[in-house]
Amino acid sequence: QAAALDAERAEAGADRAASGFVAYGLWFVRMLGQQVDVEAAVVVAAAAPAEAVAAAAERGPGSGKPNGRAAASSDAQRLSNAGHTGLRPASTAGAHCNYTAGGPSSGSVAQFMTALDAIPLPDRALVRGTRIDNPALTLSAWVYVEPRAFSIQDAGSGYIGLHADQTHSFHGAIDEVAIWHGALDAESIRSLVAGCGLPEQPGVTLVVREQFDVPSDAPRTGSAIQVQNLLFRLPVQATPGAHVPQVSATLQLTGVTFERDASPFPTAQEREASDELALLRREAVRSGFKHAWDGYKKYAWGQDELKPKTNASKNWLHQAATMVDSLDCLWIMGFKQDFYEARDWISANLHFTHAAPVSVFETIIRSLGGLITAYELSEDRVFLNKAVELGDVLLTAFQSPTGVPCTALSLSSGRCTFPSWTSQSAILSEYGTVQLELKSLTQHTGNPKYAAAAMRVMKLLHEQPMVHGMAPTYLSPKTGRFTNAVITFGALGDSYYEYLVKQWVYTGKQEVWLREMYDKSVDGMTSYMLFKSKPNDLGYIAEHNGRAYQHKMDHLVCFVGAMLALGAQDGRPTDERDMAVAEALTETCYQMYVRQPTGLSPEFVQFFPNANDFQVPNSAKYNILRPEAIESIFYLHYYTRKPKYRDMGWTMWQAFERWSRTASGYAAIPNVLDTSGKQEDKMESFWMAETIKYFYLLFDPSDPVKLEEHVFNTEAHPLRILKQPREELLGSHYSIHESSLSDAEEGDEPGATLSRVVM
Repeated sequence: QAAALDAERAEAGADRAASGFVAYGLWFVRMLGQQVDVEAAVVVAAAAPAEAVAAAAERGPGSGKPNGRAAASSDAQRLSNAGHTGLRPASTAGAHCNYTAGGPSSGSVAQFMTALDAIPLPDRALVRGTRIDNPALTLSAWVYVEPRAFSIQDAGSGYIGLHADQTHSFHGAIDEVAIWHGALDAESIRSLVAGCGLPEQPGVTLVVREQFDVPSDAPRTGSAIQVQNLLFRLPVQATPGAHVPQVSATLQLTGVTFERDASPFPTAQEREASDELALLRREAVRSGFKHAWDGYKKYAWGQDELKPKTNASKNWLHQAATMVDSLDCLWIMGFKQDFYEARDWISANLHFTHAAPVSVFETIIRSLGGLITAYELSEDRVFLNKAVELGDVLLTAFQSPTGVPCTALSLSSGRCTFPSWTSQSAILSEYGTVQLELKSLTQHTGNPKYAAAAMRVMKLLHEQPMVHGMAPTYLSPKTGRFTNAVITFGALGDSYYEYLVKQWVYTGKQEVWLREMYDKSVDGMTSYMLFKSKPNDLGYIAEHNGRAYQHKMDHLVCFVGAMLALGAQDGRPTDERDMAVAEALTETCYQMYVRQPTGLSPEFVQFFPNANDFQVPNSAKYNILRPEAIESIFYLHYYTRKPKYRDMGWTMWQAFERWSRTASGYAAIPNVLDTSGKQEDKMESFWMAETIKYFYLLFDPSDPVKLEEHVFNTEAHPLRILKQPREELLGSHYSIHESSLSDAEEGDEPGATLSRVVM
């Protein structure tokens, strides 16, 4: 949905005048008028004189600027041309204020995004006919600071835009300010968020990032605009566009370690008893899968998703996503008649010609991965032919100057775009998670072009300066350099790390350079990102925004237990450490389920010393049937055979059965704290492709997918491990060799302050 909106905005052209892009925001706010008291709730500013803003209010969105969703109140008189008098708090501390200053930059480059909970909106805001889950939209301000500027008073040019992120789960109303090419002291930051004091506990609402590629189309104006408590001095001349050098993220050694689970490994008799019970549970899971499949077949056949409450359908990928995603489950679970019915529909009806842009990442992991796995399981060339058809279309996405694939692609026209909300940067978890599928397509067809596209990206990443082996989340597809300093194993980062070790496994563990990249990233994660909660010492992986830690953990991070367990099976010195961390993280993820009244995990949790380990923020109460926790439970059971993991899985399955099951499928849950039985009318294809599959494999004693023979892609499609990979799949074919890795903190650049921290 976000990609489609970005594509529509791009049609307007990126080089429109400042007053033009203000027009889009005015229209955008007007759309919210039926649900929001705009006059009372929205604080807005724009990089244009008040006269331009007033004029733009009458024009609507036709000349909108795609890279900044500028917004202004319907009352243009709230914008006034005020002289530059410096930034001073214009109001008392707001009741919703929650932000943390990141401290001054140690170099000449900094981007600060300060957050203010300022704009409460309805739980569901209606935007262009699309209902989004965010309980609020986001007001965002970008300020370009001149090279010798050291405070906001010296700001270059700026604008504020209304931004609704419909793709990633930063929920809540915030007022963001980002500063490029300059440093702010703490007092300037305080002034920027007028009326806010520093809270005692870190606030998740502060985002601090590095930005290195300043957009060349920044608005220019000589006016100064004061809007309530925010003031930007807008110079006559602004010089954005020059490349700004990288700055390493400042991380802290946490000193956190874990010991292996002390419970004994099961005896032969205990394993036999566990297997007998597991068979009964396996059939319950199999029945649940068939229930969902039959609902899809009856009400949404050939569409992407079933709406399990209304028995309607939804199309967002236009590739029969649930059908293609479920093919391997149908085969593994023995539903061969359904498998071949799906095969016949795919052969006759599945074509990759949809005009609207679709996610390249989701298409590769769901559709391409699903088709290749269906071919490997059945040896039916219908699936390989369709995979080739899709692969040929997808190669259009890899034509950026660096070879980094675009985010959204029109499969019919080849039009390719990057998202406006990343300032046209590519996202690590997307461009770093396409390699398994493309390499597999080359392996099966003998055509090197698919692997070549994937390996060009890997070569670029292999040559990047990393932050203790970890990669920031945004990268410029033009320059091939990182454009922020955010480090996360959750949304925007997660599956990149997973694919490092899985590519190594897939090509028969021949690629030393891939294992080196993986090992270095895990060393960085365990040294700098791993924490223990209070009071129960639950392990969790924090995020780092380039200046400060954010003590939250997404459900998405729960995949790390599986990743570490997979990488700890070769007798390496780090195996015990990695298995201990895998066990600790998986226990935390299990607690994210069982501590909730419904027994279902929220989207993420926040960790505080006085919060009985963690709390569930209001913006994270939902559960969309994600697979990562049961994925790690499956891996840990596979490698340890301890019955407790099956018991954990069964507890989780029963919760899904109780709260998510509908007459035709399984539904997402809007609030895991609410036991009234409310459900969302949504069933993602990954529920059947991943979540149910991992439950089934956990309870199947025959191990129908052996981890010594297969590696799962990030959508849980098992690919056969190669004993003799083609040369075009190997790094040596592309002059990639081991021992050439570098870290940003090992160079001459400032910023990598290493110290010990205790939460």
